[in-house]
Amino acid sequence: MKMSTAEIKFLIKDCVKKPGMYTPSDFKDYITQKSDKDVTRNQITGAINQLVDSKDIIRVERGLYSNDTNYITKVKANITNSDTSNRLKKELYTALNEMENIFLNATGSISIWDLNNNPEIITKLQSLRESIDELKNLCK
Repeated sequence: MKMSTAEIKFLIKDCVKKPGMYTPSDFKDYITQKSDKDVTRNQITGAINQLVDSKDIIRVERGLYSNDTNYITKVKANITNSDTSNRLKKELYTALNEMENIFLNATGSISIWDLNNNPEIITKLQSLRESIDELKNLCK
């Protein structure tokens, strides 16, 4: 026997009572654990969308849901200071260094006299170089 959307929504709301973040797979596991009725992925997706629209649960990001805004705030603060954030900064710093080298090699072979008719290009190139430097400083 198939489960109704109302039953699915009730079980999802029950699932998110415990602080944390949940995926649709978590909801499916919870629903199958609590009920003997059949449920499809599309039914779960529809119920999730209705719960998000009615603000019974919060879509933290694609495929990740919660109902506790305090928990979400704490997790986001931890992510900012996490190893993932540091690794991302290192990777960005490396990529920016590579971009800067490519930029310098490309612009180093251009004669400034060839660009005199286009002062806007010179200004934009300088702005790009400053932006790269600013981003590198943020990633240090």
